[in-house]
Amino acid sequence: MDNSSFSQDPSVTAQFCSAGVDLSGLMQVLSKHLYSTPMVALRELVQNAHDSIIRRRLEHAGQPDTGRIQVIGDAKNGLIRIIDNGAGLTEDEIHAYLATVGVGYTRTLRQQDNDTGLIGMFGLGFLSAFVLAKQVMVTTTSYQNPQQGWRYRSANGEKYSTEPVNCREIGTEVTLLLRDEFSHLA
Repeated sequence: MDNSSFSQDPSVTAQFCSAGVDLSGLMQVLSKHLYSTPMVALRELVQNAHDSIIRRRLEHAGQPDTGRIQVIGDAKNGLIRIIDNGAGLTEDEIHAYLATVGVGYTRTLRQQDNDTGLIGMFGLGFLSAFVLAKQVMVTTTSYQNPQQGWRYRSANGEKYSTEPVNCREIGTEVTLLLRDEFSHLA
C-alpha cells in the first residue's frame, strides 16, 4: 500500500462517523489488566480526590490550606466512601468528566502547567469505581457554585442520572455499593 491510498478523492463525498465504545467490554479489560487488584482501583479514586484538591488550590483563592481525603468503610452495608474537600463538580462537569470516557480535567490543567503535582492523566480513573461497585453515587458541591449540590448515580457507567441536591461542604463524596466479591474492602 502506498501513501496515495490515504489521500481523499475530492469528487467523493465521505460520510464521517464517530467510533462507538462498548463500555462493558472496556470494563472487562480494565478489571483484568489495569485494575487487576481491587486496591489499584480504589487507589485511582483516592488519586482523583487528590487531583481535585490540587485543582482547587490552583483555581480558587482562599481555599483551605490543607486538603483532606477520607476513605470510610461501612462493612455492615457494603459501602466505601471517598470524601474530599477539593474543587467539587458543577452539573456540566459531571457530564463532561464523569460521564465521558477518556476526558479528565487534570489533562487541561497539566497542559497549562505540567508542574502542578497532579496525578491523573488519561480520564479513566473514575471507571475504576465500576470495577468495584454495583452502584456508584457521587455527591458534590463545586467551589464555582457553593450554593448548589449535585448527585450522580450509575450502576454501570453507561447510563446515569443527575439531580440537584442540597449543597454540602465544597468537594466530593464518592459512595460505592460494593460488588459481593469486593465487600471485604469495606
